[in-house]
Amino acid sequence: MHSDGVSSAAASQTNSTCTGSRELSFDANGARIISETSVGSGQSGPPPTAGAIEVKLRSKSRRRRGNSFVEVALLAPWIFFLFVGVLDFGFYAYSFIATENAARAAALLTSRSQSSANDPNGTGPGCAIVLAELYSTANGRQATNCGTAPVVYSSVLKKIGSYTFAEVTVTYSPVVMIPIPGVFNPGGNIQTFTITRQVRMAIDPTADS
Repeated sequence: MHSDGVSSAAASQTNSTCTGSRELSFDANGARIISETSVGSGQSGPPPTAGAIEVKLRSKSRRRRGNSFVEVALLAPWIFFLFVGVLDFGFYAYSFIATENAARAAALLTSRSQSSANDPNGTGPGCAIVLAELYSTANGRQATNCGTAPVVYSSVLKKIGSYTFAEVTVTYSPVVMIPIPGVFNPGGNIQTFTITRQVRMAIDPTADS
């Protein structure tokens, strides 16, 4: 009996084969025993079960979700300021374009004759053109005249050499949509800024003849 046990143990040792990091062996009863050896560690043990692998994957997924929350929390203020900056830039860029178009349209009207070009108080027909061009802006609908904010318009007659020009000046005061500290509200007080556009257009010398 003792010799059979020794021979079986010897057979178990001689019949052992290695496949990669797994080792296949047989016990005294002929049952297969599979053990796995970690590369470089010299330790062996049973292969991980499906439950152990699933637990590891879940823990990694939770760590990744936690890292994502932290990254979003750190970047959220910068994303908000970027959004505000883009929104304000588009808002004020449209105000610049509308003011330029208003001055140009008024210059086309006042340059028809010398009498229409002389409107320093902004009470002539050019005022209606300017108000119509600025109607689509934020506070352009509140303007009822061209003498006070948010819209100020004037047209004067200019002579340079033998040429006569109608010089139109339009000043528009847009509202501060989203106040940014230190940019449009220095000192912590909300302040507006003005957009001024000036256009000169030559007058036909035979227009008043």
